[in-house]
Amino acid sequence: SCSCSCSCSCSCSCSCSWPWPYTYPWPLPVNHLIDAIVLRSGLQVQHGNRERVQDHIQARVQALGLPHPEGFLDCLEPGSPHQARELELLAEVLTTGETFFMRDAGQMQFLRETWLPELVARRRAQGQPWLRLWSSACASGEEAYSLAILLHELLPDRPQWRLDIYGTDVSRGALRRAQAGVYGAWAFRGCDEAFRQRHFHPHGDQWRPPQTLRDLGRF
Repeated sequence: SCSCSCSCSCSCSCSCSWPWPYTYPWPLPVNHLIDAIVLRSGLQVQHGNRERVQDHIQARVQALGLPHPEGFLDCLEPGSPHQARELELLAEVLTTGETFFMRDAGQMQFLRETWLPELVARRRAQGQPWLRLWSSACASGEEAYSLAILLHELLPDRPQWRLDIYGTDVSRGALRRAQAGVYGAWAFRGCDEAFRQRHFHPHGDQWRPPQTLRDLGRF
């Protein structure tokens, strides 16, 4: 029961004037909020993912003790003490994280048989034995390490080369997993057992690339 003395129909400032859990009429402002989130974060919200984002906003409004949903946008502004954390949580909601080693067989074949050999040959001809590759939206690192494996297979004179593979992702949680470089069986669902045995070492009940591969990754 409310202990304040306000009996008018206006919005008083006490906390009991807000129903909790918050029952704001969401269908009206949710599209506006999501569009604003896209502008502030640079993340795209697919139509089928909007309900999930709506649930996330509601949960964060309650967790942060905000008086109204629009206040969540202030948490995404530069200078807000909540910005880094809230953008990280949004990234976890909005990104799929779908990845595994040697994902997309056609793409990997093109890299192995055409693009990387041509790039290596060009660098050799120029007398520049170094390569810098970028794995955008690398998630937990499987595709970046796939590039590293392809290069190791293509370069018999690997110690003479400088190789840098940069992996970036909006999800900090995914990047932490990439930096740890420890993977379960699900990460190898696109590969045969021989591939895993050849390029990874057991790590408890999981697997980890050798140090020579981990040294190439910059996440």
